[in-house]
Amino acid sequence: MSLLAVGCGSSDSSGLLGGGSGAQGGAAGSAGTAGTGGTTSAGGSGGQSSGGSAGNTTGGSAGAAGAPCDLSGSWGSYLEIDVAWTNTMVLQAGNDKIRVWLLGNRVQEAAGAYETVNTCGITLPDFQSNFLGGNERFGVWFPGDVFDLGGIPIFRIDFSGAFEIGGSVESAPVALLVGHTMIDPLNDAWPALTQVKASDPDADTKPGLTGFASKGNGYFHPPTDALKFERAQALWIVSRTVAKLSAKVDSCDALTGSAEVPMIAGKPGLQSHIIGCIKDNGDQCNAQQTEFLDTNRPDFQPANTSRFVSQRVPAGTTCAEVRGLFQ
Repeated sequence: MSLLAVGCGSSDSSGLLGGGSGAQGGAAGSAGTAGTGGTTSAGGSGGQSSGGSAGNTTGGSAGAAGAPCDLSGSWGSYLEIDVAWTNTMVLQAGNDKIRVWLLGNRVQEAAGAYETVNTCGITLPDFQSNFLGGNERFGVWFPGDVFDLGGIPIFRIDFSGAFEIGGSVESAPVALLVGHTMIDPLNDAWPALTQVKASDPDADTKPGLTGFASKGNGYFHPPTDALKFERAQALWIVSRTVAKLSAKVDSCDALTGSAEVPMIAGKPGLQSHIIGCIKDNGDQCNAQQTEFLDTNRPDFQPANTSRFVSQRVPAGTTCAEVRGLFQ
């Protein structure tokens, strides 16, 4: 289970999957015409936060190809990575998408551009157990207000390329760490479970980022042992996601493109651990139960395509509004 990486498909109780309408860019006609941003609908059903209106966001026109752009300002972005995972003792093999919402301040200079970025939301795929596990469905979600509080570390993205309409830009590889620290996250091998240096980004006094297990409507809490004597209602998760972004400058207010997940120490930069949990009875999992969960978590591998979308937003835009912009 890796984050860039963190929700649960149709059972998403976090509200991270905001409304489908989103803010739409303006018409691609003559330069200077600016389309008004659409109002987003509420976040997912039962969500703890809703994707609000994006305010007075304007998409801008496509303008003339080659016209220079100043990309400085506030930007909301959305990253979607296709992933696959092999079977474990508990899980079936599967494939789906990891989704990430970002809010940053971009600064363009003569030599390029850089952006300081906050993570505004993460959703993970659902997972299905095999016949030995009872063909149960599992999901993990993160409350939206965890990201609104700003506890997830800010990171920096450096861009280079042609900052003009129709031009192409790309980023240097960037690492998003959630729930732990590493000295060199772009190059160091992923640590073993016992070597994780956990932090507490959601300030709940528990190590890692706490994800809540979905239950009801066909979902089950994940078992903490092969015989399913006990189950976990909350998981403490740490992750590393490394990506290199490539995008076309559609207008001075919009970029669209894709993301590449590079190899680090011979493995794709999509990695995670489950470092602890809370069982249904409220007790903390012991070391054996934690190891069982971590051993049977999905090991994500990048697959097929990815999607990166970035849109200029008004100063003061919130993470909740960014979650509502993209779906």
